[in-house]
Amino acid sequence: MKINIRIKDKQIHVKAKIKWQTDRLKFILADSLNMKKIKSQDGRELEYNYEPKVLEPFLPLFRAYEINSSNAENIEIEYEGKLEGRFLYMDEELIHFSFYNGWYPVIDNYFDYTVEIENFDENYCLLDGTFDSNKKTWQYIAKKSDDTFLDNNIILVNNNFYSIFKNEDVIFYCEKKHADLIEKYFNLYNTIKDFYIQIYEVNRLEKTNFVYLPENENWKGDGYMRKNLVVSSTAPKNIEHQIILMAHEMGHAYGNGADFRSFEDWINETNAEWSALLFLKNYYPKLFKKRIEYHKKQMQNKKLSLKEKGENRSENVHSTGTLIYYDIYKKFGENSVIDLLKIADSLSTKSTKNLLDALIENDRTELFCELKKYL
Repeated sequence: MKINIRIKDKQIHVKAKIKWQTDRLKFILADSLNMKKIKSQDGRELEYNYEPKVLEPFLPLFRAYEINSSNAENIEIEYEGKLEGRFLYMDEELIHFSFYNGWYPVIDNYFDYTVEIENFDENYCLLDGTFDSNKKTWQYIAKKSDDTFLDNNIILVNNNFYSIFKNEDVIFYCEKKHADLIEKYFNLYNTIKDFYIQIYEVNRLEKTNFVYLPENENWKGDGYMRKNLVVSSTAPKNIEHQIILMAHEMGHAYGNGADFRSFEDWINETNAEWSALLFLKNYYPKLFKKRIEYHKKQMQNKKLSLKEKGENRSENVHSTGTLIYYDIYKKFGENSVIDLLKIADSLSTKSTKNLLDALIENDRTELFCELKKYL
């Protein structure tokens, strides 16, 4: 799919072109965006219908579209509007939107996207993008985070407001007012990376873009990780929170691949959090205790269950598995938690069933029995 974007008055105008071989094209798109037209290569307007679709509480409302695409090998989709959702910025200093905002047509098991952005010159820097000096546009090709997910993650920083620092492992982007704080984070990043390589015995952290978003009360303290990208909404000046967030998001280099739209997301979040917790235990033991207490408070008077909502993703996904592993840590020791993390990381297909099967294959019946209690 080739996508052209124009941004004006904090709204996006998009034309997306795709080659499609079947009679039906299905995709989801943010409900806040107005569909202008869907047509074939010969200009015929194609019939389509849509219905509202709720995915997860942390995502905006979507529309699920279905197009009658018979006899239309090349399809053009045109839409526009104002985006909504988490981590959204449409300001002079920063343009940032992603899957969290539902800005592009999301198609199941489709990963071939090329994005072109108009009207931004070389005073801006598009992460993982290239500037076409002839067309005066920025070009971007998204990378899969794993075999099931790709995010067309647009981050355009204004060089007049943002500073960029780099070494061979990481590139930090932050507002210039925080520039004097960044130097210490190079050491933190490298220390976390070295620790994860030590416990997992494999390096899954390629060169990473680490972006500090401007502070926003709506998602203060949050962050996320994508392929070669960590995004933090906590200002660099909050050092304690940065240690926790950086360790957790870097942990997602190993804690990923399970279906994040279902209960299976507990594997992703638990592995990322316990990677971070083991780092904290070894380097910042007071923060380890503080983080465990945070999760206990989150789950106060709640039953620990990995399938609290059946097959659906639990709202307690960040804490449930973390406390289950904490019980395993207390009962069987740190090495048992490390074994759980390494076995989950080694799975070709990440799922609870496959993890349980792998525990039996690795003669870890005691860990199998512990997890089964919570299913």
